Amino acid sequence: MPKTLKDALQEVLDELGKEDFERFKAKLNNLPEVPQGCNRIPKGKLEEANRLAVCDLIVNYYTTAGALPVAMGVLRGINQNELAIKLQTLVYN
Repeated sequence: MPKTLKDALQEVLDELGKEDFERFKAKLNNLPEVPQGCNRIPKGKLEEANRLAVCDLIVNYYTTAGALPVAMGVLRGINQNELAIKLQTLVYN
């Protein structure tokens, strides 16, 4: 049964170590572009956010439709390609 996007994202972010999670947040904060009609997550909201809060921020700011490609792109951007694939698999399978 497919997981919700937030559940899948939480599971994947839980696999990142502290340093990789900080890199994920930094990369998320510096996206070259955001999905059309969406606003960038403010830096102040990301700085102290834990994994669960980051999941909520991604879905709330980028909508359900934009959150998956954004999260997968950020994971690939920090060389976490396997986790990007896992995220997609968790959502669609």
